[in-house]
Amino acid sequence: MSVVASASVMGAASAQPDVWVCSLPTTFYWGQTSGVHAFSVGTTSANAGNVDLNWLQNGTQHPVIGQNMYRLKDGVMEQIGMSWLKHGFCALQQNLGCGVCSNPTGKCLSILRPGCSDPYLATLNGAQSGLGPRSEVNPTTGDFAWPFTVADEDPVTPGNQTFIKTARLQVLQADILPGLNPGARWFVEGQYVHPQDAGADNDDNNVSYREIGVVGFSFIPNQPLANIGGTVGMKSVIEGWADIDPSVLLTPVDVPGTGGGRVFVASKAFDNGDGTWRYEYAVYNMNADRAIGSLDVPVSDARAVSLIGFHDVPYHSGEPYDGTDWPGSHAAGAVAWSTADFATNANANAVRWGTMYNFRFTADAPPAASPASATLGLFKPGGAGDPATVSADVIVPGAAPCVADLNGDGVVNGGDITNILNAFGATGPGLAEDLNGDQTVNGADITSVLNAFGACP
Repeated sequence: MSVVASASVMGAASAQPDVWVCSLPTTFYWGQTSGVHAFSVGTTSANAGNVDLNWLQNGTQHPVIGQNMYRLKDGVMEQIGMSWLKHGFCALQQNLGCGVCSNPTGKCLSILRPGCSDPYLATLNGAQSGLGPRSEVNPTTGDFAWPFTVADEDPVTPGNQTFIKTARLQVLQADILPGLNPGARWFVEGQYVHPQDAGADNDDNNVSYREIGVVGFSFIPNQPLANIGGTVGMKSVIEGWADIDPSVLLTPVDVPGTGGGRVFVASKAFDNGDGTWRYEYAVYNMNADRAIGSLDVPVSDARAVSLIGFHDVPYHSGEPYDGTDWPGSHAAGAVAWSTADFATNANANAVRWGTMYNFRFTADAPPAASPASATLGLFKPGGAGDPATVSADVIVPGAAPCVADLNGDGVVNGGDITNILNAFGATGPGLAEDLNGDQTVNGADITSVLNAFGACP
């Protein structure tokens, strides 16, 4: 087993459990119907704490297990699929390289002992009778509805193609076929949510990921995909994107107060080679129940902005959420996106836990020398005194050039008119004093200075 962990797995300082995903050994392909492909991911969990972790089948003292898929294409990481949640039922006590299991046994117990590992096969994590919706889970507290809503599989004809995708990790054909995604790479991610773990504030290390081999896969049902490299433990895919690509700026954000949790914001700029740059942003909600309902990126109104875009991952199989895309606009010094507010629609398309949404636009300026602070609006109301927004450093376009400041003193004033008068009558391309671009320094350029009078932005 190849595991790369980002932290010590046996570092609990006090008596508390700590579940994490030690390995994602297998990704299993079930088949497809109507252009939607179904997968499930095996997960080996371990207890990095120093007390037993409850694992009771009946009731709410067991983990729920989420599975996601992502694609890295043309330098951008996007989430392309998600599953419903596998509900844990008992835990094996094994030594699988995830810690030191002091008393390993082949028995499946109602606890996971410190240092011990519990493997759930990919087929088990895709068994529809054990899958429940994400909407019934509070990721901040680890609480969930009991009994949970069971996925609607076909009880008469197991394997019925109409039901083959129900509640499993669903991916659109356009996002998974290599021929439609030249040069792309694919990743899967596993996450455990457990009330004991969340109560001990150990829930920020519960996500792990690995790369999978989609290129060359036959897409014949009931086959595993190849693995590429090892499992990257205690890291989400968005963190992996920044590890793969150093030009990605990654900012973790801890949402305080009621319904708080961890969110990551990634940003990257692309030079289009034509005087414009594309700006990409990804917001990943690991476990914040309040969710994210808006994103404002500071961009000067003097910048020309186009191609404002949005990408999300579709919920499915009866989840109640509205999948309406977020509209974007450029005004009041920001490019901003938002979904409907909570009071209007409690099931609006917020960035809920275990999902990553992407935002993008094109601007006529290269990145500013330093990051700026983007504002993320929290979707659900918080408790008394809790903030309505949080912020994250992101890459943004630079401020508008102050072309009328000809003498470089930071102010457009009479000194710049003097520069024009000194060059008056000059002709030709590329003259700094030719502010209107007619290749002649004349009275029209004085008018341009007067129109821009004042401090540079």
